[in-house]
Amino acid sequence: MKNKLLIVENDAIGLQDLDILLNSLYEIDSANNAPVALELVNKNNYDAFLLDINLGSGMDGIELMKEIKKIKNYANTPFIAITAFAAESDKREFLSKGFTHYLSKPFLSTELKVLLKEIFN
Repeated sequence: MKNKLLIVENDAIGLQDLDILLNSLYEIDSANNAPVALELVNKNNYDAFLLDINLGSGMDGIELMKEIKKIKNYANTPFIAITAFAAESDKREFLSKGFTHYLSKPFLSTELKVLLKEIFN
């Protein structure tokens, strides 16, 4: 059985690229904003989350992660920040706020695949 991921990314092309990259390896659900993501989280069970930090208007990826972690069974789930905030200080900030992993955009497809493989093995 494939691990199930929720990808939250407000850029339609970025979301499509991640789906194409990962859908043969994992079961993928996707959302382009926090309200849709929270709706999916309440209906499904996920093994990991890939969250963009800047989701446009409304809740950002950090706030979304904190909301999801309040839900039973998600406190220790892997949360990967996928973001264009690429400074080392950004990485430290996101990890200190509760993300378990960080990947700065642009990244190589192999980087994401290796990271997910490490998470699930």
